[in-house]
Amino acid sequence: MSHHCFFAIMALLWSWLAGFSAFAGDFNAQRTKIVTAEEEARWLEKLPQFSRPAEISAPAISGRHELGRTWYDYAFNNVMGRTVAHAYTVGNDGIHFVFMKILPQGSTRCVAYDYWDENLQSFWGNLCITENYPTGWGRVINGKNDEALISFHGGGAHLWNDAGEASYFFTPFLDLNPGVFAGFARSGDTLVFVSQQENVNWAGGDWFKYSTDYGATWLDGANISLPGVTDYGNAERWPEFNPANPPESGYLIAPASIGSLHPNGSVYLCASTDWGANWQTTLVWDDDSVVTTQFGSSRYIIENYPHMNGFYSADGAYHAVFGAVQGVRDINTSTMIDLWPILYWSSAAPGFTWLTSLEYSAPDDPITRDALQNKSPNSPGNSCPQIARGPHPGELVCTWQQWEKNPVTGSIVLLNAAAGGGTTTVQIFATDIWGAYSNDNGLTWSEPVYLAGQPSQSEVFPNIPEDFIWNATGDSIYLDILYLHDTNPGISIYVTPLSDPSECIWYYQRVAMAAQPAIVGVGDNPPASAGQFYLHQNYPNPFNPATTIRYRVARAGTVTLKIYDLTGREVAAPVNGRQPAGEHEVVFDAGQLASGVYFYRLSANGFRQVRKMILLR
Repeated sequence: MSHHCFFAIMALLWSWLAGFSAFAGDFNAQRTKIVTAEEEARWLEKLPQFSRPAEISAPAISGRHELGRTWYDYAFNNVMGRTVAHAYTVGNDGIHFVFMKILPQGSTRCVAYDYWDENLQSFWGNLCITENYPTGWGRVINGKNDEALISFHGGGAHLWNDAGEASYFFTPFLDLNPGVFAGFARSGDTLVFVSQQENVNWAGGDWFKYSTDYGATWLDGANISLPGVTDYGNAERWPEFNPANPPESGYLIAPASIGSLHPNGSVYLCASTDWGANWQTTLVWDDDSVVTTQFGSSRYIIENYPHMNGFYSADGAYHAVFGAVQGVRDINTSTMIDLWPILYWSSAAPGFTWLTSLEYSAPDDPITRDALQNKSPNSPGNSCPQIARGPHPGELVCTWQQWEKNPVTGSIVLLNAAAGGGTTTVQIFATDIWGAYSNDNGLTWSEPVYLAGQPSQSEVFPNIPEDFIWNATGDSIYLDILYLHDTNPGISIYVTPLSDPSECIWYYQRVAMAAQPAIVGVGDNPPASAGQFYLHQNYPNPFNPATTIRYRVARAGTVTLKIYDLTGREVAAPVNGRQPAGEHEVVFDAGQLASGVYFYRLSANGFRQVRKMILLR
């Protein structure tokens, strides 16, 4: 019996059984915080405009579950394309998964697909979607009938679709040869597909295809051309549709610009409303730029290891997160790499916010610093960020891979990995999966919280669907996380130091994460010392209807002070123009606003700081 027939029969059997049984269990809430009813009541009192999320029925999936095993321990290059997708539109509720599989060692690499049935709380079994040639770099999104759409490469670049939800019978939507590192997106019946033709820099001859009839016919779009940029980076692009301006699609690209504009690298957001005939480009970051942080004049080096992920929210803003960032705390005193934050950026409010805490972003211990730079499991420092949106406006979550700290000594946990065919040992730092939550469209974020991972293990490449859900009681959110337990830490291919191949395990885990009140990110709070930018707390607070806001400008330049409501919507801009250095204050009159919680943000010369104020009538 063929694999396809076997899984089709099992699908019918399990669908029948699902009508008679459903398994439920307690969440593995280890080291995570669940908000109590009392805590939530206190929170709601402080946030009078916060609306309790709608209740969503979702089963509690107990513990972590093995998706599959592989000797291939590498998941992506620079763009975190999705390998997990919810199938919640029609039919049964389930989750699509893909991963690169070599099992046993020495066999041909393939893209394996699996389906998690939420009623049965079990996998249906992973199956290589191609059997006659080697493939890799699988990415998945949900189709319009809850079928899996999967892109991959091997013998060209491909987009295949399943015959139905968990049918396990894949046929081509699009096959292009040559081609590598495919990316794609869907909006209704409209699809866009991009791919390199060769594993070199992006060029005019690479693939840009789109379809407005769900893959029945495909048309040619036009690739990006940026003035002054000659190298458009290696590896993946991941397009996204803008729901506020269809059929606009855009994506991040990290070109290592040679020569004119950005000699040390840059990151752009590129978008088009006419399938590439014209491109709107936004410079997200230039590696030569400097920002003001609590350490002084800091520089972020993103282009070297550009771990990126992003999407558009319903209001048309593009949200992006960056990992494997190498930073210099103060370029005036040192050029040493001593800063490793996870960074968040939004087109609605450009500028970076730290999502990692200070102790994990800027450790002082020299052993930890050396390990973060030279003993990483796949890239320097904290890495592999992915961003997801919730069912209500303004809700965002970011997850990432973070180095593990010994709870007793406070030092970084180092693991010994076999290398050189077992003749030598290399040290790799251990990692867990962490995350942060925002309920105001990324204006402010919660404290980072541990989500998954076992002590003293290498758990890497976390991946989540593009959307997250609330649990039925409304006191926490559910994150469906896929991650790899590397049984011999470190990448056995491509990355130095090399470790030996080992049989690794992909795990799936549904994690309950407390939807904590948003706070000011650590990276936005420099000390209030002389010569620094600083935003004071408004007074009086609470106020009605006017309040005074004081701030310090370290050097002359353009200064903006903007007011936002709880959804992240800008409601006022009392300051917007060039100002001299020194202390300033402005009286803000909220006579036209309703009672509630508001945020005010100072932006100047790369500095940003946010504070909260309450209007009570």
